[in-house]
Amino acid sequence: CCWSFGTIRRKKIPRDVLMATYFLRETDQELCTGCGACVDICPVKVIRMEGDFPVVDKQWCIGCGVCAVPCSFEAVKLVRKSEAIPPKNFKELHQQILRERKF
Repeated sequence: CCWSFGTIRRKKIPRDVLMATYFLRETDQELCTGCGACVDICPVKVIRMEGDFPVVDKQWCIGCGVCAVPCSFEAVKLVRKSEAIPPKNFKELHQQILRERKF
């Protein structure tokens, strides 16, 4: 999966072509202290600070949840993108990606 992170970081191939995502990150701005830990740890580098708060490029966020780990204030939540059921295995995942691929 590491090769896909680099591809998404460079914004060459859209996230939804490379992978299915079931969650997106949301930030509770009342709980967020603006420390920037989530910006530093994001594997696809789609979080940036604007003023005192992190802003996520939701078009490129993969919903992995890595950004929630360093947040000791519980300001980062993963929210289900839809009621879709994740694929059971790798083969089913790739079939789904092919069906949903947008060109």
